[in-house]
Amino acid sequence: MKAIVLAIITLTLPLLAQADKNDQLLVFVQPGESELARHFEDEMLPAIESIAESLGVTVHTIDARNGTPADVHLTPLLVFQNERGRSVYQGRYGELKQVRHFLKTTRALPQDDAPYDRENIATWTDGRMRIGSPVKVTPLAGAVPDDFDSAAFREEAAAMIFAGLDRFERAESATFGPSDRLFYMDFHPYLSESGRLYISTAVFSQFNCDFPVYEETEDPVYGQWGERDEVFQKAVRVLERQVLEEREVSRIGDGFDMVPENAPIVSYDELGFPLPEAAVASAASLTNEGDPAARGFSRSDLPERWTVVGPASDDASPLQFRFPAPLERYAGYSDSIEGELVLGEGEGTWADATGWITIPAEQITMGNAMLDAGLHGSILQVSQFPEARFEMNEIRSKSGSIASAEGVTLTVTGTFAMTGIEYPIEVEATLLPRPNDGKPAFAVSASFDISLADPFGIDGPEGPEPANDTVLFFLNFMLEPADAQS
Repeated sequence: MKAIVLAIITLTLPLLAQADKNDQLLVFVQPGESELARHFEDEMLPAIESIAESLGVTVHTIDARNGTPADVHLTPLLVFQNERGRSVYQGRYGELKQVRHFLKTTRALPQDDAPYDRENIATWTDGRMRIGSPVKVTPLAGAVPDDFDSAAFREEAAAMIFAGLDRFERAESATFGPSDRLFYMDFHPYLSESGRLYISTAVFSQFNCDFPVYEETEDPVYGQWGERDEVFQKAVRVLERQVLEEREVSRIGDGFDMVPENAPIVSYDELGFPLPEAAVASAASLTNEGDPAARGFSRSDLPERWTVVGPASDDASPLQFRFPAPLERYAGYSDSIEGELVLGEGEGTWADATGWITIPAEQITMGNAMLDAGLHGSILQVSQFPEARFEMNEIRSKSGSIASAEGVTLTVTGTFAMTGIEYPIEVEATLLPRPNDGKPAFAVSASFDISLADPFGIDGPEGPEPANDTVLFFLNFMLEPADAQS
């Protein structure tokens, strides 16, 4: 079994941050630029503002025509920021549950927003923004000749498709930012007994690879097999038009207006929206300055049995997860967590300590009903495996001390179990003293990552390796004496 790649991350969740003062949603618009822009302002923006208000997020609407940061390529565009970082919403603004999910997850766990590189792709550029269209040709169906070379045919078909591009251009490699867009072009060739080639087509948004935004199966493009280059070229020109039309007519979030190339470039700071400064309260500020507990705890302060409760921060779920860039839009959380820690004997505090943490699998959500159905069904199989569990076998002090307000860093080795498969992992955790009604307690932050294919046999989302096979987990919870929960 290959070793896990550790996510040894410094404490990225300021556990005691004043999030309600710092959470900002920047909405870049071009008022009246198009029917789409007017629909967004009249129908969608009020709903988004209502969601933000319910989460304590301040909304600022910015007219992109007066200048925007260089990474704003289109409107409408939602950008969330707080003291932890800045994240670009990569989803359909018409899917309001997904907008809420974005605000809830990124306020505690900002996205990487790294560029996305693709090879051998059709591209179209207007103003600052770029559309990319990966091309997919399915195997030839129907009256397939004997000894037919399917791989050679699909390679030949792709070349024919690229040769037929009209508005788009073929790029050997292209880089896409968080405010660029991808539309996938699918071609499904069928050969009849009479030698006629039919090509059914479909276009998928990058935000939903299960249901196409355009599909033509009843009236496919067709022609003779010997003229298949012309048939494929005709088919790709149909899809080019559909992609460019979708950006104008979509009212669910696939449509947009481009930011002109000559639009002024103005930094976030110049717009008056620098990243907010962290407002972090120390453990000492939570108690009287003269209270010894404000500086941490001694071994004699600590009971033997502890209970996991959560979260440690009001604006973060106790468990959050996401894929690395450029797939960070696939993210989720659980607001439910349970666990126990039993300390060992002696002054070592953590020597011989053991414990466990469980997450109810059915409580894990990705903020989208369709994604959750797949997650709870074929992936997590919640009916058969109702929980994910981390069994802590060994805990070692790495740095710091429980007697210090700065806390202690621990290395925890154990077993992560999901879908009935156990996987050895090593986790780095940070514990900050956080007295509660005069009793000892700790705010805990921890992180690790796992590979999906090996050993769990799970296929990740479509995207580049190894990002599509790696899930980053972040834990944020409280440890309190077990007797305090009784």
